Amino acid sequence: PACCPLQPPTQTAMLNAMVAIATLSFLGGSDSKDMFEKTRSLRGTVEIPGNSVLLNSTMNHSGNFSESLRVGNRCLCIFDVDRTLTGKQEDTTRCPQNKVTHSIDPAYHGGHRHLTLSQLGQNLESTFCKACILAIISAESTHRLVVEALLHGGPTVHGCDGLCKVKKATKLASELGVAHRRVFFFDDKASNVMHFKGSGMNAHQVSCGSRGDGGHGHCGGKTSEVTQASGLPLASFDLQVPARCPLQPPTQTAMLNAMVAIATLSFLGGSDSKDMFEKTRSLRGTVEIPENSVLLNSTMNHSGNFSESLGATGAGNRCLCIFDVDRTLTGKQEDTTRCPQNKVTHSIDPAFHGGHRHLTLSQLGQNLESTFCKACSLAIISAESTHRLVVEALLHGGPTVHGCDGLCKVKKATKLASELGVAHSKVFFFDDKASNVMHFKGSGMNAHQVSCGSRGDGGHGYCGGKTSEVTRASGVG
Repeated sequence: PACCPLQPPTQTAMLNAMVAIATLSFLGGSDSKDMFEKTRSLRGTVEIPGNSVLLNSTMNHSGNFSESLRVGNRCLCIFDVDRTLTGKQEDTTRCPQNKVTHSIDPAYHGGHRHLTLSQLGQNLESTFCKACILAIISAESTHRLVVEALLHGGPTVHGCDGLCKVKKATKLASELGVAHRRVFFFDDKASNVMHFKGSGMNAHQVSCGSRGDGGHGHCGGKTSEVTQASGLPLASFDLQVPARCPLQPPTQTAMLNAMVAIATLSFLGGSDSKDMFEKTRSLRGTVEIPENSVLLNSTMNHSGNFSESLGATGAGNRCLCIFDVDRTLTGKQEDTTRCPQNKVTHSIDPAFHGGHRHLTLSQLGQNLESTFCKACSLAIISAESTHRLVVEALLHGGPTVHGCDGLCKVKKATKLASELGVAHSKVFFFDDKASNVMHFKGSGMNAHQVSCGSRGDGGHGYCGGKTSEVTRASGVG
């Protein structure tokens, strides 16, 4: 049904609330009025109160998680972007652990090639930095939202290289109240690392196992290179890995792989030795990937939109998934009691009178890539006018529309389908509000309601969407 059925409270839910009240009382509740104020949000009836002892035990409301850490133990991890959190654009031959995104990355003359996350860029949360404040200081002036979203709202500095990185790192440490010895800087360029000598901060070079021309990395950083070991590779080289990565001579295996790849390319359509050189010169990372590489063109093109790459199986098979944001890709801010699968981020989310509470991704928002939409173009059409970079980054560069609700969503979805060359029958729209879904009736597009198992006031969802609700079924419902 277009409208999700109401879910009456269960005995289990009531018991959970009673246990939570008792727990809060043990933690510091003073009287029944205090208990009501601290527990009224447990079943999602009203907002989470700012004085919740459970809330204050994990975060505060200044918009910065640094306050939740003990002053002496705060740490700050600062990352370069290019060839540190990213790798060479679209090169997953030399860098099989890297991941190509939909966003364009112009760094190092990348042109219209797609931003490619390094193994480190995909797994920041598996490093010790997960418990630290995260920041970026990049030489590139262009903002890359896909990368910045990895910080969950942490500070970013652009157009800053060399000694500038030391100065900005010093300033960030001061502003965030982090001791110099608890600052860790990671960059693929040895020269940038060396500038930290004598600063009292820790700096380490990454992408040591894969080097490019010009003194920079190629595949980018690895989680194994993000070390918390104290001592500076800059002040005392014997305490850490050398600031300059050792050169890696080609192995017999690498040479054999190159020969096999050349033979494969020849079989796929190489015409002469010059053509073969142009198509294979990037295999060992010596120069750029040529635009006419048959391997490259077999997986994507350079129009800046991955929807075109789906045309390999025919234009009629292209698909477009459009998502609402609030209570679809997000859930109720900071409520992981009623919504244990949701994840609180560092970003602030003002939607639905959220104030300074933190944006919380729904189970769907965290797992978009596990749905069929992974093979489609992704887009957002949101009633909220505020941009939420953490959410927009989930689209890997897909289009976003803000301040659009009701019939406007149908009109914008129609326009997006036309611009992207997607048939109406292959457009799938997901929203927590039944009224928005019903507007798609008769449009020829598919629309489905989400957050059916958890409803809030005003006809909207509460915990947000689930991957099980993202269905390819035809129709509206």
